[in-house]
Amino acid sequence: MASYAQLLKKCYKEQLDEDADEFMEYIVSGSKRMKQQIQGLLEYSRVDNRGGDL
Repeated sequence: MASYAQLLKKCYKEQLDEDADEFMEYIVSGSKRMKQQIQGLLEYSRVDNRGGDL
């Protein structure tokens, strides 16, 4: 999702207004945070399944 938003931002940089640029940045940063959260949950689930400690 972040890569597509970055592509849109790059391709339409001169055609979009400041608000649209800001919204694109929200999409990029939000999707990066979402990816980190998912990776953290996956790591946590692996620890839980193996019976290990955090």
